[in-house]
Amino acid sequence: MATNYANITNTARNNKSKSCSYLSSSVLFVGFALFAAFPFPLPAQAGSVTTPAGRLEGPVALAGGNLTAAGKPVAWEDVLVAVAEASDARPAGEAIYLDTGEVWGGQVTKLAAGRITIASPLLGAREVDLAAVRSIDFAPDLPVPEAQNDGVLYRLKGNPVRGALVSLEGQKISVETALGPVPLDRGTVKRYVFAGAPRKAAPTGDEVTLTDGSVLMGKLAPTGAGLTLKHPVLGDVNIAANQWRSLRRRTEKVTYLAEQTPDKVETFPLIRLAANPPAMERARTQAPGTPAPGYVSRIRIWPHTIVRYSLPGEAGQKVSFRAQVSLAEGSRGALAVRVKVGEKVAFEAVLDPKDPKPAAVAFEADAGGVLTLEVDFDKTIRFPCSVTVDDPLVLRK
Repeated sequence: MATNYANITNTARNNKSKSCSYLSSSVLFVGFALFAAFPFPLPAQAGSVTTPAGRLEGPVALAGGNLTAAGKPVAWEDVLVAVAEASDARPAGEAIYLDTGEVWGGQVTKLAAGRITIASPLLGAREVDLAAVRSIDFAPDLPVPEAQNDGVLYRLKGNPVRGALVSLEGQKISVETALGPVPLDRGTVKRYVFAGAPRKAAPTGDEVTLTDGSVLMGKLAPTGAGLTLKHPVLGDVNIAANQWRSLRRRTEKVTYLAEQTPDKVETFPLIRLAANPPAMERARTQAPGTPAPGYVSRIRIWPHTIVRYSLPGEAGQKVSFRAQVSLAEGSRGALAVRVKVGEKVAFEAVLDPKDPKPAAVAFEADAGGVLTLEVDFDKTIRFPCSVTVDDPLVLRK
């Protein structure tokens, strides 16, 4: 499942309008002078590190206080995004989502006096104020919870139950509804989402995703045994070399577009219904023995869609754009993708399911402009089909 961007205006147009005019039905590969884009097929994902200079492919490891990609050392100050092939990933049985965007995996053990206790092998037993919690998950590795007007308890089978969470003890969970308290067996429950729209809290530093699905934020640094995270609540957290799955470092110069709300989204109807709005997706923890996701977060875009972002920075500055684009898994139709800055085309390609290798997108542009992502059908229309833009980022020079 994906979480749709909130507060986006989708513009539906008549089929006879310009719904197909923004991308031609047969995309041409054109050159340009002001920008440099490099579409090329990439090998099967086994790990990667993105730096200001580009993307390094190959096994990623931490050893002796250094990060390496394909056996080559990478200076820590150059690391922006790193994805390791975590073959022993195993999602935690339960988790809590926090308003900060963090996810703490473990076992929820107590709910009392407006606080919740969760225990995990890495973090130990921790108490959290319920006011800071977006959801309590009783099943592993669920997608980001959507905002709810009322508290909602989702069951593994059966309709959701709306009401306030009043107790959680042992194998019993109780929700206060309009008809009174409803007790349920914990084993039948998937998730409880608290009422209210999630706060758009600013990220609180570097981000690391653990093999159990936990997402923690703070100040990351490599150590001889793996990573250390200076966390504002948890203190110093030591993370073994085989306990992390991915990381993103935040500096004042980098902007991760999957965390941003687009300035404008236009979707055009194919027949009557407009395309789905773009959706942000985080990588999910895979079952043991299966390949790890090759990204941290991505934007999924359906055909007949135009998405616009304002590029950060000031006039006279330069920025670099980095991302990977590919057809989403299961896509049957070829899609045309175009990336523009202002009216200048920086990247253009047709993604074909017959050759599903991702393409790297890398170019320089003037800061302060408008970045446009366009996705449309190629010569034929076949469903299902959509494009994923993996770990798109803008780096100010």
